[in-house]
Amino acid sequence: MRRLLLPALLLTLSGCSGYSLHTNLDKQNFDDYYRPSSVTVYTAEQLTDLNYKELGPVQGESCRNRSDLPPAQVSDARTQARTSVAEMGGNGVTFSQCLTLTGDDSLPGCIDSIICIGTALAVEAP
Repeated sequence: MRRLLLPALLLTLSGCSGYSLHTNLDKQNFDDYYRPSSVTVYTAEQLTDLNYKELGPVQGESCRNRSDLPPAQVSDARTQARTSVAEMGGNGVTFSQCLTLTGDDSLPGCIDSIICIGTALAVEAP
């Protein structure tokens, strides 16, 4: 029986050779996914030797809205802020602080949340 399965499968697949595959994948999805990686996080000390322009404030948020989900993460909030920097045309960010909020202090609809606040930068290549 197994000996017949493979040839039957190959014949079936070869009969579909004119079939075209359509997916929901597009270049924009990949660009959006990798956008934060184009933004470097700098400390104040690292900026002393660089030429840069401040583009404005940015923030990122991480929210846990159900108790069966993992807690809010600083990394998620920072990644969201880096995405905002890239959308502003920047390539760098410096974070001033990340706030952890719980209970009534948390964002609406969240059990706990984290907000990271920073400044978007356009850093010239050295």
